[in-house]
Amino acid sequence: MRIKLLDLFNVTRIFQVMTSMDKAAIVFSIAIALVGVGIAAVGDSVDYSPTTTPSVSTPISESETSSGAFGAELSAKIRAEAEAGNSVSADSLQDRQAAADKAAAQAAADKAAAQAAADKAAAQAAADKAAAQAAATDAAADKAAAQAAADKAAAQAAADKAAAQAAADKAAAQAAADKAAAQAAADAAPKTVIVDIPIGTAVPGCETTNACFSPAMVSINAGDTVEWANIDTAAHTVTGGSPAMGPSGVFDSSLLMASANYAFTFDEAGSYDYFCMVHPWMVGSVSVN
Repeated sequence: MRIKLLDLFNVTRIFQVMTSMDKAAIVFSIAIALVGVGIAAVGDSVDYSPTTTPSVSTPISESETSSGAFGAELSAKIRAEAEAGNSVSADSLQDRQAAADKAAAQAAADKAAAQAAADKAAAQAAADKAAAQAAATDAAADKAAAQAAADKAAAQAAADKAAAQAAADKAAAQAAADKAAAQAAADAAPKTVIVDIPIGTAVPGCETTNACFSPAMVSINAGDTVEWANIDTAAHTVTGGSPAMGPSGVFDSSLLMASANYAFTFDEAGSYDYFCMVHPWMVGSVSVN
């Protein structure tokens, strides 16, 4: 009965220990428990077997003592193994916990590194976008500046062209004015008008066509000169006045031989008639402005 109680105690202890052991320790403990139960069963069989000889009781008592000692030894061994298993199991759990903590720390570090890389990539993308935007802004500014320069150059070219045209117009106007002034000066300058005495005027008849002097009527400015050229073969005179009134005394060439010339400058405005004293049908006039 002692052995039975001890066995039950041992089995209970074994199952208590098994709950904190790993699989290998559990299998080992179960095997040890089965061996103990088998030994206890053998002890019970010996204890309750009927006998009539006193010589058999001593072995039974030894068997009980042996069984009790074996159970105590087995219990101590199981306890020691259980404690060792607990120690190993605790060490294993600590190692696994440490490994788990290390893995968790590594995962956290990897996650932090991935997040940092993502943040860095996002920052780089933002920087690249900002740089692209700045480049686009600079390009637009350069384009606007180039357009402004082109517009300024076009305006300057137009202004230069207008200035050149104005200068050309001014030069042309100045040239025209100079020409007009030169013409006016030429017109204002004293000039000489030639009057011919034609061939054949010594014979009457030229008076009918007013061709005894050519031209018979002359208009000049004050200060101009009239020069008569005798191209006739006969001698003639150029005398101021008229055949009816006689000489005026203003001018008189006296007898002008063939191929001879006579000139007179009219300084005062007025109308001056003249004639040939040799051939009185020959008449002419000078109008002085």
